Amino acid sequence: MQLALTRVLLMWITNGTCDSTDIENPAVQSKSEHIGSGRDGQISKVWDPLGKKFYAIKIFNSGPDMLEPCRHELKMNEIIPKHPNLLRFSRVLTDEEPISVLMPFMDAGTLSTFAMADATEHYVAAAMKQVLLGLQAMHSINLVHKDIKHHNILLDKGGHVLLADFTTATQLTEGGLGKPGETNLGTLCYMSPELLNDEPYGLPTDVWSVGMTVLSSFVDPYDPVDTLSVNIKSMIIDGTFNTDLSEYSPKMVDFVQKCLVADPAKRATVAQLLAHPFIAGAGGSAVVAKMISKVRTPSPTILHPYAQKRLFKLCKRLVQLSLVIFIAVVAYHCSVAFLRSILVKK
Repeated sequence: MQLALTRVLLMWITNGTCDSTDIENPAVQSKSEHIGSGRDGQISKVWDPLGKKFYAIKIFNSGPDMLEPCRHELKMNEIIPKHPNLLRFSRVLTDEEPISVLMPFMDAGTLSTFAMADATEHYVAAAMKQVLLGLQAMHSINLVHKDIKHHNILLDKGGHVLLADFTTATQLTEGGLGKPGETNLGTLCYMSPELLNDEPYGLPTDVWSVGMTVLSSFVDPYDPVDTLSVNIKSMIIDGTFNTDLSEYSPKMVDFVQKCLVADPAKRATVAQLLAHPFIAGAGGSAVVAKMISKVRTPSPTILHPYAQKRLFKLCKRLVQLSLVIFIAVVAYHCSVAFLRSILVKK
């Protein structure tokens, strides 16, 4: 990883993006750090002395299985509209393995940091409003994302929101549908019924993912069923996931319901979602920035809110099970003692 990053930095210098004198300074290079990894590559933060700001460098994983997805994402980057809420690569640094790209550094992480934490409906609506604006630009050219989820929604401390990761994106023909049988799909928990049923899909598949992203910002849609693939698929197709939103506002509940319609033809469009009271009344970047400043970023040693919730419920069930076992043992011993007393009397 370090050798690959050094190679990228040298090519960046050669291409004249940075001041080579500054970037070769060990003190400057020490500011480069690994900040994350995904299914298709590693991401590092690097300082640009010329622009005096941080960038993110993504180095794609090497190997025959990774080359095609990587090339696909580079192709999508050329198609993606230039929009303030869509993450586009600033430039391709190396076009041979390991392929690497330069992109904006989003210093507040992803929306997953704030899901099921202290984020309110108001904050989530403000963030999703920017996501929908970016998605509207994609849909205007018949581009389907297919993997909208918390981890693919990036934020910075200024409250700007970017929809990212177009590894699974597909451009449809005018009025056409995506073909069944594709292997380039998104994340199971956010997939629409038509994708899971291996049916033709269109732009509405992203609307389902938007609804699931909002819903899972507040509740675990798949609780209490164990997160096994077969169970999740059944819940999505049958529409039996947890949608107990009685404590939330009618606006938010109605928004989610309009997204999570099994029939894609009856699902709301992105334009309709932007006009929905839950989104139309949401604030802008300032509201998202306030959410970021208010919600404490969890320490790496602290479990994610989803994990915390599941651990708490697991402990609760263990206590209940222990109580049942305790009562059964007491009842057994009482029965034995009672029978013995009868036998002694006889």
